[in-house]
Amino acid sequence: MRSWTVPLVAGLIAFAIYLATLAPDLTWAHAGTDGGDLVTAAVVWGVPHPPGYPTYTFIGHIFASFPFGSVAYNLNLMSALAAALACAMLAAAILKINGSAFVAAITSLTYAFSLMLWRQATIAEVHALNALFVAALAYITLPWIDRDAPLRPRACAALGLLWGLGLGNSTTLLAFAPIVIPALWRVRQYRWIGFACFALGLAVYLLIPIRANTLPPINWGDARTIPDFLWLVSGGLYRGYAFAAAPQLIAQRVISLPRLALEQLGWIGAIWIAWLFMRPLRFRVKRSLLIVALLYIIFATTYNTIDSDLYLIPVWLLLCGYVAIGLHQALSTQRDSMRRVALGLIALLGPGILLLSGWSSHDLSHDRSVAEFADQVLTTLPADAILITRADAHTFALWYHVQVLQQRRDVSIVDARLISYEWYEPMLIAQGAAPALPESRAGNEWLDQLAAANPLRPICDLQPEPRTMACQPPQTPDP
Repeated sequence: MRSWTVPLVAGLIAFAIYLATLAPDLTWAHAGTDGGDLVTAAVVWGVPHPPGYPTYTFIGHIFASFPFGSVAYNLNLMSALAAALACAMLAAAILKINGSAFVAAITSLTYAFSLMLWRQATIAEVHALNALFVAALAYITLPWIDRDAPLRPRACAALGLLWGLGLGNSTTLLAFAPIVIPALWRVRQYRWIGFACFALGLAVYLLIPIRANTLPPINWGDARTIPDFLWLVSGGLYRGYAFAAAPQLIAQRVISLPRLALEQLGWIGAIWIAWLFMRPLRFRVKRSLLIVALLYIIFATTYNTIDSDLYLIPVWLLLCGYVAIGLHQALSTQRDSMRRVALGLIALLGPGILLLSGWSSHDLSHDRSVAEFADQVLTTLPADAILITRADAHTFALWYHVQVLQQRRDVSIVDARLISYEWYEPMLIAQGAAPALPESRAGNEWLDQLAAANPLRPICDLQPEPRTMACQPPQTPDP
């Protein structure tokens, strides 16, 4: 069987499942709150929230022009394709390890139908694309990881380029430094090629100041100066979340790791890992992979957000490599053909059970809740309204409908949590229908001052929980 056949088939199966369960439009499901910001920034060639995601924005801008459905659907499609390619790349890597087409297919489909990856493959987010970069880096560095073999010049160039571009999609890819840097350094004659290509890939971040100078309607940080650029790409707005989880929460997350792994791999996948580690004389954990996995785990367990477990998606991909080794050893140690057939049938149950059990909870093909929310809000607003929002989900969804779908261009969306940042006012102006902002933007009185500064415009306040909207009519001018 040709080496590309199994990865191709596995990728196509995964893509077909993702396509069938893909969200038709913008969605808040599966931790997809940031989708409105990412999609809108990709369409208007803007700068989304820190660290700016230039690689995602660049590729997303291309997908946004596809004629397959709504703009948001095309960005969802981008996630589906990226996740399917990650599964195909995983299958190709497993073929390199043991040459078993059956093991490669079973393991890659197990990863394809894992809870976190499948969910991220159906929405517009950065995690599916990050999984593709992780799979590509693992595939390229496999000779060095597995046999300490030096990389070829083309592999060095591809490794450096993909690592740089991958960091433009998710800075968590820094966790691969213990693999990428030694793998490139090992090749003395060609290491400069790898590091030069890394710099070339990382240069994608130059798109941020270039785009910021055009003053797009989505322009977080207004990164036209070096300090503002560094604030944005270093995640200044969210820096307080990193390593900030309470000790009790960290302990709970660490304890829940086995449960999360079981949810991703299923109980049959856990059997092959257990089989592998019950034979310590035949197998050793690769130190470099262990370090990378630990770095991801440390970040995910200490990052103080409710969806921090999504940063473990690369760990599940690496763990699937050990599932493959365990399954291969289980099959190869059975000399009796009937036992091998029985084990093969059990192995087939692994991805099958994940697929059947996860379909109903993963299927977003009928989810139009965000569109219904936006239509309800925008049709209710009076003419020339200033709408105050207080939640990412609401702000980003309305950005998409106003800036991309061109609905209610007379309305100004003002996020109360961003009003104190200096870079926010130019962004409001670029979005159109900008209100006059009061000098004082703190305290409970700023809404009254906003109304006084815009006496001819109604002020509407959208509260997140419970979701209510109250509108204050324009002020009556004194006779």
